[in-house]
Amino acid sequence: MATLSMLPPVPRPPHDPTQITLDPVRGWRASLLESTLVSPRDGALMLDLTAGARALDEPSGSFGGLVPPSWVTVSECGDIWLLDRDTGTLAKFDDCDCRFVRIPHTGGIGTGARQFHDPRALVASCGNLVVVDTGHARLSVFSQRGYALREHVEPPASAQAQPWQPVCIAADSHGHLYVGDPANGAVHRFSARGVWQQVMPGLGAVTHLAVDRHDRLYVLSGGASDVRVFAHGGAELEPAVSRMMIERRFAPLPFRVDANGAIDFSHHHDRCCEAFDAHGALLPDGAPVAKVVYAAAGRYRSAPIDSDIAQCPWHRIALTAAIPPGCGVTVLTRTSELAEPDDLVAALPDGAWDTWQVARRAPNTSGDCVEWDCLVRSPRGRFLWLELRLHGDGKASPRVRCVTLETPRIPLSRWLPGVFQQDADAGDFTDRFLALFDSTLRSIESRLDTQASLFDPRSSPASSPRADAPDFLSWLGTWVGIALNRSWPEARRREYLRRAPALFDQRGTVAGLRAMLLLYLGLPDDSSSIRHGACTDLADCAGDGCHGSCQHGAAVSRCEPRCDPCAPPPPKRVHRAPALLLEHWRLRRWLFVGGSRLGEDAALWGNAIVSRSRLDDGAQTNVTRLIGTQDPFRDPFHVYASTFTVFVPANLACDTAARRGLEALLREESPAHARWHLEFVHPRFRIGVQSMIGYDSVVGRYPEPNVTVNQTTLGRSTVLGGPVGDSATPPLRVGISARIGSTTTLQ
Repeated sequence: MATLSMLPPVPRPPHDPTQITLDPVRGWRASLLESTLVSPRDGALMLDLTAGARALDEPSGSFGGLVPPSWVTVSECGDIWLLDRDTGTLAKFDDCDCRFVRIPHTGGIGTGARQFHDPRALVASCGNLVVVDTGHARLSVFSQRGYALREHVEPPASAQAQPWQPVCIAADSHGHLYVGDPANGAVHRFSARGVWQQVMPGLGAVTHLAVDRHDRLYVLSGGASDVRVFAHGGAELEPAVSRMMIERRFAPLPFRVDANGAIDFSHHHDRCCEAFDAHGALLPDGAPVAKVVYAAAGRYRSAPIDSDIAQCPWHRIALTAAIPPGCGVTVLTRTSELAEPDDLVAALPDGAWDTWQVARRAPNTSGDCVEWDCLVRSPRGRFLWLELRLHGDGKASPRVRCVTLETPRIPLSRWLPGVFQQDADAGDFTDRFLALFDSTLRSIESRLDTQASLFDPRSSPASSPRADAPDFLSWLGTWVGIALNRSWPEARRREYLRRAPALFDQRGTVAGLRAMLLLYLGLPDDSSSIRHGACTDLADCAGDGCHGSCQHGAAVSRCEPRCDPCAPPPPKRVHRAPALLLEHWRLRRWLFVGGSRLGEDAALWGNAIVSRSRLDDGAQTNVTRLIGTQDPFRDPFHVYASTFTVFVPANLACDTAARRGLEALLREESPAHARWHLEFVHPRFRIGVQSMIGYDSVVGRYPEPNVTVNQTTLGRSTVLGGPVGDSATPPLRVGISARIGSTTTLQ
């Protein structure tokens, strides 16, 4: 018999309503978009354009201003060239004089090698300037520096069903040239050196080409409503139907291109604010700007949104939108217990919809970011339909970025006496009245529910709104007596505050200071090593007459029956953190009468050990010191007592903030009576100078010779090269050429 503790919990609504979000990331679930579109820029809902929208099939070939006109090109270095198609001349833009300067002895109408006949387009690519010479049926390739004619390019005869007719050109980031050929209904591809590679047939009368920053090819053919798009490998992609759809794929231009192909530098250039026509002539009145006109009204309707709750009381709708002056968004809702078909919902009159609340910008605000909400006035129902009616003045459009629906409604009246819920109409009014305070109260509750994140070093805010005010993470450190240095990186401060309190019981000891240093440097300590087990009983491995064997995993070992003997696991490498600290008393090697032995480590000491000054007895300027403490017999102990050296990687010496943080850490964590010295360790090993294993020396591979004549100063860090290849005396270089009997001679 089941007890009460084993029974499932009684179903009840959550303490807070759940949220259903409609946005560009999660999708809009749209069933109707009338005079409304989803912006290709940010995915927001906005009114459609009725006039002033740039078309992809503009005669200039700029694809709505996304690329330069076919007679203008921009190089990788930012140089701008212009081709006057009437005179066949080339001109380059001069930044200083703000004008196009004609290139001499290049171009012009004629039959010469450097002349053109009916030139149509040009492109700059890989140091070349390629001109499409339609009249001569060729591509003329000039160098960008000096304008030397390098070659004339055309496809092979096998790739031409009809004599080819080049009219447009584009280049990708690899230097490949794409040339439109309407006579054959194809696009030819050439390499960066002008070698023909392939042909893309079946494209119709190609008029303009463009390549975006991802090397996608856009082909515009005469009479086609859409622009065909091809990947770099040649696969055809979804066609482009509007400028807004592909706007973000192209890099910004150094000028604005109007619908007629005029280029305007007024908003893109520091020194030049002029506009130029297709011949490079100055436009005194500037390039005209097309006036954008939006639709006056538009509608968005969602598909049925399922709450998964029968007779669900829908609570609230919140909008995040940009609502300029003269614009607004009307919110309508409808609920039902059944998921009604779209055609039935579309035929409903306005009287079948509820809520009818209008979102507008607050007075004296720009309306760039409006946070607005309203209660759902529809009756209970499992499914909800949301309709947004966008309206504007034609000059601007509202942009709805996010819609949040909350369900079910959990009214605050549940905490009131039951008498307030006896009457249905009065209870509904009470719920709606208390809902006015619901958002404020729930925001406070949400802050209380998530306040634990403020007290966790991994999630506590690490930035401060004011430079003179401490951040919350530093203030949290004062709770446990830790003063975090603001110059430390944020990740280091968080990890230090999280683990440092566990080391307080070791404060003032060598182990505690070393652990603090390892924590600051981001080095793993010795406790992070992984233990590996081993099988000790062959009976655990045996089975069906087999002796068994062990399989040792990453953390533990397990045994499986096999016919091999159970061998011990191979030894594992255990990481040992560097010592970092060296107490100077460990360096004492003095001889004491009756207590020491002569040897290599023994050393005599005298009065000079602490540089005591004795007049007329070896006193030296800048060497000896005046010491008032009369205790010369214990001088060898005083020299090394309460003194230690900290060895850290040399890269900290180059980082001023890291070095200051390390020095501050040593001042805070070192005992008050102790003196510390900071030693930056470079990756080398020098006998007698830098040879304390585990402290200041690093043993690595043999360094390569790094001496350059007249540039390198010989010293500790330079390595002279030895014999190379076959020589009379093969060198012995550990790790490089030390092979006994092959490359090494032992003598």
